[in-house]
Amino acid sequence: MKGRIIKAILSLVIVSSFAVVAIMVTLIVQNYMDTKQWDTTYINEEIHNTPPQLAKNYVSMEDRQLLELLSGVNRALSEIEMNEGIDPDHLDSYRHLYENASKLQDELQLDDSELTEPIQTLGLYLNIEQAIQSAYTKPNPERFMELTDKLSDRLLNDSQERMDTIYLDKLSTIADQYEALDAFITHAIGLIGSSENGKLTVSPTITKELTDDLVNRITENDLEAFTHIERLKTLLTSAEWEEIIQHADAKRKRDAWLEAKESLESLSKSDYIPASHFQTYEDVVNFGYQAYVEHRPGYEVDMKSSVTAITVNGQRVPDDAYFKKHANVQFTIDTEYIYTKQEPDDIPKPDFDIEYDNWYDSDTTAEEEGLLDESEPNND
Repeated sequence: MKGRIIKAILSLVIVSSFAVVAIMVTLIVQNYMDTKQWDTTYINEEIHNTPPQLAKNYVSMEDRQLLELLSGVNRALSEIEMNEGIDPDHLDSYRHLYENASKLQDELQLDDSELTEPIQTLGLYLNIEQAIQSAYTKPNPERFMELTDKLSDRLLNDSQERMDTIYLDKLSTIADQYEALDAFITHAIGLIGSSENGKLTVSPTITKELTDDLVNRITENDLEAFTHIERLKTLLTSAEWEEIIQHADAKRKRDAWLEAKESLESLSKSDYIPASHFQTYEDVVNFGYQAYVEHRPGYEVDMKSSVTAITVNGQRVPDDAYFKKHANVQFTIDTEYIYTKQEPDDIPKPDFDIEYDNWYDSDTTAEEEGLLDESEPNND
């Protein structure tokens, strides 16, 4: 009887043991299946790349979306570091990935933290690449300074991202070119002229020597990388610019002549007078000068007689020259005359009375008295 009881107890223990083992196996299998489902359909990444905040079996749909996006962001950052920059072929996809990750971060109201730092890093790199791409077509020094400051702050905070240093070097190189560009523009703008509404007004002081200096500055400082400077160099080395230089030279000569003329005209109002003002004898008289002209009885000098020469201290004065007003001036007149006929009444009378003696009578002629020379013809 006792033996049956022992066997019954042993049988019960064995059955119970099998039941426990079966339950344990069932739990293990279930847990394994859960884990397998999690590894294959959710993470799709190696476990060690999963952020600690999301390393759990049961997460929300939003967390799953965030994890997928973060996995994509981390892959993008790895590719950027490997290529030391963003491949232009991937730029649009990276931008789309960043926008989706940022949007979900805002929806989940996640503050900037270690979890979301990769999103911020990708956004910074995308902005840097965009700035670099437009650096030479649309220079924006203020934007470059802003991005440089952000990278500097990250490095000061012990950033371990190798790309931070690489991008900082790239921005520094472009910043140096910006400084060279600014120096060139400051130097060149006053020499070339002014630009307004896309129209260039060339300064009349431009010369071939100044042009060659500008072209050399562009080449030495590698400023052709900037689109506008490349176009400027093309213009400065063109046949059209050669023609502009010739026109500028002609204008400078004309301006110099006008300036000298204005200066002389100013002087003429005080101490000098142009020789061209004296065309006739009348001009000489009106200006208060004297000129030697021969006077003839019965004629008067024509005031329109031409001035043929002006001499100052023995030197002839050209028609386009000036001479001092108070100099020793001689005028040569091509004298012309106007005939004037004097009537008897016009003959001037003496200012005294003539008295006649009565020693001869009225019938005695002057010829009889011998007062006229017989050799003279008698006009009576």
